[in-house]
Amino acid sequence: LYHLDRSELERFLSDIQHVLIKGGILFCSLKLGAGESFTEKPNQQYPGGEDEHERLKGRRFYTYYSVDEMHRLFHDFEIVKERNKHIHKQGVMEFWLRN
Repeated sequence: LYHLDRSELERFLSDIQHVLIKGGILFCSLKLGAGESFTEKPNQQYPGGEDEHERLKGRRFYTYYSVDEMHRLFHDFEIVKERNKHIHKQGVMEFWLRN
């Protein structure tokens, strides 16, 4: 879900409620921060080799959220679990949401 803009994420969350069975769990992971950006990937910290770097080369769109903003987005779900992680030195929040 990193690559959806805010309106696309809101639409996705609304749509997934109709697909996810009652009591079903949705796992999602969002980047911590503010704003949106395009980033050249993969960067130097990517663990793959030279072939993987070439294959994955390109620009990626990312949207960044505060924890409070994430909680507001998930207001129609029960937050079963949340976890703050760092992946490649960047903050990420993971959520397990019950429909």
